Amino acid sequence: TVAAERTEPTAKVEPALEEVKASPVARRVADAQGVQLTQVAGSGRDGRITRADVERHLTTGRPAAVVSDSAEVRATPAARRVARERQLDLSLIPGSGPHSRVQEADAIAFQAAPSMTAPSYAVIGEPVLVPLEGMRKTIADRMQASAQNAPHISFSLDVDMSRVIAFRNSVNERLPAGQTKVSMTALIVKLTSWALRRHPFMNAYMRDDGVLLLPNVNVGVAVALESGLIVPVVRDADRKGLHQIATDVDDISQRARTGQLLPDDVADGSFTISNLGMFGIDQFTAIINPPQVGILAVGRTVETFLPDGQGQPILKPIMSITLSADHRAVDGVQAGRFIADLRAALEEPGSVML
Repeated sequence: TVAAERTEPTAKVEPALEEVKASPVARRVADAQGVQLTQVAGSGRDGRITRADVERHLTTGRPAAVVSDSAEVRATPAARRVARERQLDLSLIPGSGPHSRVQEADAIAFQAAPSMTAPSYAVIGEPVLVPLEGMRKTIADRMQASAQNAPHISFSLDVDMSRVIAFRNSVNERLPAGQTKVSMTALIVKLTSWALRRHPFMNAYMRDDGVLLLPNVNVGVAVALESGLIVPVVRDADRKGLHQIATDVDDISQRARTGQLLPDDVADGSFTISNLGMFGIDQFTAIINPPQVGILAVGRTVETFLPDGQGQPILKPIMSITLSADHRAVDGVQAGRFIADLRAALEEPGSVML
């Protein structure tokens, strides 16, 4: 009798796992992370648990539906409708309206922007299938289409970074306290925009009816996040001063990493720069972001011994850049001249900036 009294409550603690309403993807993620689905609140139809619910449980423990309907969050009716329909957590969405009120556009942009929180999968014993969906699937589809449809040609050059590093250091030393420092990425954006203005076929879209030469130089800066890659845009980069570009690059990078980008922030890019130097990558070839016709891959700067005018070894900071171009839109001579001009600008930044 004692044993029966002790074991009887155990049978009533939680419902069987099969009784929990959850999507197949949510079950796989929960199983991989060791999450009990009975502890996860579902925000789907009829309380069904979605993958987003499991991932949210891992980080916050809160279901989207509970927070989205909260009267404590300032939001327009349209924003609340979007949040309900798309199972978004309104408390996590930065508001752009008066008093930080969440607008409909904010909710739509929040879903389009990548989340900083990516689930970590512990692979022990059995393989774990991670579905190709959301941002990851969009990236995969676009990159596959680009690689298959655009005949890529690539050109690599080594750049002596001595003078551009000295130029950046000199600029930053003169900046007032509190002003955004000029990063190397900002300098590369500025000098690339100068080269793009000189070579209009590199600042273009490839279309079925021809090559569309673009009047505005809008340089996209690829930002790598845990959940994927996003490319916010520095608009009219060729018309902006270096300090403004530095501020823009810092702003869009910060907002990309915190999920605060708006749809306009990632629209209308005419050329892309992908800088992986900070990750220790020496050189790589990037895939073009369609419908653009070019992308610049930037590696890290490495101290390398090179011969001077007398044949004596001298230590130089060398950075490798690789241009990928769509051969349908540009030929080798056009692409070669563009990257050669860009190298000349990097090696003599004063000739462009002054």
